[in-house]
Amino acid sequence: MFLMSRLGQASGSVAIGSCFLLLGAGFGTVMVTATAVVVRQASTHTAGVADGLQQTAMNIGPTLGVAAATMLMTAFAARGPGGGAGPGGGPYGNGPYGDDHAFTSTMGPTLTALAGVAAIGMALALRLPGRARTAAVSNTDEAPSPAPAGQPTP
Repeated sequence: MFLMSRLGQASGSVAIGSCFLLLGAGFGTVMVTATAVVVRQASTHTAGVADGLQQTAMNIGPTLGVAAATMLMTAFAARGPGGGAGPGGGPYGNGPYGDDHAFTSTMGPTLTALAGVAAIGMALALRLPGRARTAAVSNTDEAPSPAPAGQPTP
């Protein structure tokens, strides 16, 4: 998102495509990892419910993200030169798609703000409980300790 915030109207298709490639790779990685973690941590009789809740969260997240981006773009456009209201009364002018300059001038600040939200989310995710426990469990899963003499093995 941060790299996308630095794109402008003169940006070439390679730069734009590279940004979308990184965004798609990150999104795909998050979706696959989140699904694997949720299903692995759920018991067999609650796996379906856990996966359903995870899928619901994956659908609500982008919806809220689009709403936040729209709100930020409108707020940045309203604070822009001339108060943001074009001749048609809207913040983007009265053309078929509004004033292109007002739209593109708000993209950088909006995407920067959204990149900041993503960075805060990543920092909070790194502090979630269970990360150390998961690492400790994976280290102990390598080889079970031998049972004492005369005792059955687990």
